[in-house]
Amino acid sequence: MFLRNPIAGFVLWTALVYGALAAPWPGLQQAYSRAYRGTARIVFGSIGPDGIVEFVASPVPRGASDTQIIIRNRHRSAFTVSPHAPRRAGYLPTALLAALTMATPLPWTRRLKALAWGVAAVHLYVGLRLAVTLAHGFNGTSEWCLYELPRWWSSSLAAAYEMISISPTTPFLVAVFAWGLIGFRRGDWSRIFGREGKLHPRGKA
Repeated sequence: MFLRNPIAGFVLWTALVYGALAAPWPGLQQAYSRAYRGTARIVFGSIGPDGIVEFVASPVPRGASDTQIIIRNRHRSAFTVSPHAPRRAGYLPTALLAALTMATPLPWTRRLKALAWGVAAVHLYVGLRLAVTLAHGFNGTSEWCLYELPRWWSSSLAAAYEMISISPTTPFLVAVFAWGLIGFRRGDWSRIFGREGKLHPRGKA
């Protein structure tokens, strides 16, 4: 009876796929973190003429925090180091998006297209998260800073930093939003589940 309920089946399949993707497979976190750091260096390695950002592997990784973000000013010796967790910032939200998409009872061509666009959307958010982190890090009066924004703008940047870059739930909310926005068309819910919550026969893409 449980599996005959389409919503219960969807929840079960989502949990199974997410559990499989989120499991600590040997070498997977390290491979993703290396790709994450390499891409981040290309995009954010230089901020204007004076800002330098380094994304390096942590000498002593602590759980998912296996990366360090080093912010420095080209003309000064001072710098700051922040721990960073690519697994939490990018990999796990992507795994959630993939689980939701694969468990959705839609034609496979649509699922695969939604997955591709959804992964791109999640990683655009990852880029925004890093951009806000660096904007916040370079703002202030410390020796490595590049500028000092007026008080109102600094407060707004700090609020954005807390919401976008610090909150542990925001990446997962972005993944769910991307799944719902990209994966569904108008009328899909009623067509898939029907008015009485019963799974509708699969239609054409």
